[in-house]
Amino acid sequence: MTRKASSKVTSTQVAKRAGVSQMTVSRVMSGSGYATKEVRGKVEKAAREMGYVRNALAGSMHTGKTNVVGVLIPLHSEFHVGIVRGIYEQLFKQGYSMILGWPPEHLPESSDTTELSHINRILEQQVEGLIIRPSHDDAENNYFEEVFNKNKPIVCIDRDLPNANINYVGTDDLWGAGEAARKLLDYNHKSFLLINGPLQISTAQQRRDGFKKVITKSSGTICHEVTNNDLSEAWLDEAVNLYKEKKPTAVFCYNDIHAVQFTHAINKIGVRVPEDVSVVGYSGLEDLQASQPKKLTTMYTDTQDIGKKAVDLLLKSVENSNEITNRIIIKPTWIEGETISKIA
Repeated sequence: MTRKASSKVTSTQVAKRAGVSQMTVSRVMSGSGYATKEVRGKVEKAAREMGYVRNALAGSMHTGKTNVVGVLIPLHSEFHVGIVRGIYEQLFKQGYSMILGWPPEHLPESSDTTELSHINRILEQQVEGLIIRPSHDDAENNYFEEVFNKNKPIVCIDRDLPNANINYVGTDDLWGAGEAARKLLDYNHKSFLLINGPLQISTAQQRRDGFKKVITKSSGTICHEVTNNDLSEAWLDEAVNLYKEKKPTAVFCYNDIHAVQFTHAINKIGVRVPEDVSVVGYSGLEDLQASQPKKLTTMYTDTQDIGKKAVDLLLKSVENSNEITNRIIIKPTWIEGETISKIA
């Protein structure tokens, strides 16, 4: 019969009942370290019957480790939710928990202290390390001085920091956008509309550069551009007007959201996708795809893989403080949907 959970039951008592050492109980209940299937079963059975609940705080006071990682990512989009899901699953698998901070999506340089206050608040929780999607791309090492002073490893995701010597996991946007351009050229497209994201963000800049680099190398091509720098809806009217004026045969968008918004806007003026114009997005947001009548052609990013690789990189640094700085760049995958057609 299982007892009601009680804080009076100790790991020593569980160990005695299971016929193992107290350290073995600790390894089994924390999910860290090796134990045979038979031993694990004995410990879990004894703990269940005695109503034992592991006291993680007491364990951290004894070992000096909290097995908690700080995660600072804005959850404004499915893209970042997928990354956090990957982080959580990988941390749980490794016997870790996470504290999630949610900073503003975009911060001007004058608001650095807002993001830093989130970082410091998380560090106060004695986390083992930090995974962060930085608010801007020009941060240098001194921006993370508080993290370094506490000897805490840090991994940046999604946005690269070329001026800081920090672990990084992200997507090869330069290659990915170039691959989208190559696919459109293979389909005999020559006239393009490029819808950019905010160019002060590295991901948007790299996607623009990658696409244009391939397009400009092909003879007879022309590429018009619209840029959404202020995160308002003004770009959409500009893009529709430019389409009506220039009549490009293909449109490449900074992300799937822009692609869907543009598609809906031109549908309203009687333009068909892909019969009249091909539309390609970026990121492969599955929830967004499911809500559309036609499957969007896109460069797919495995967001959960980004999160999992960020955890692996961070925990490697947690276990070895001398671990060198690493960069993991993941190539996106071309997913051909129903919004692209070949020019005869």
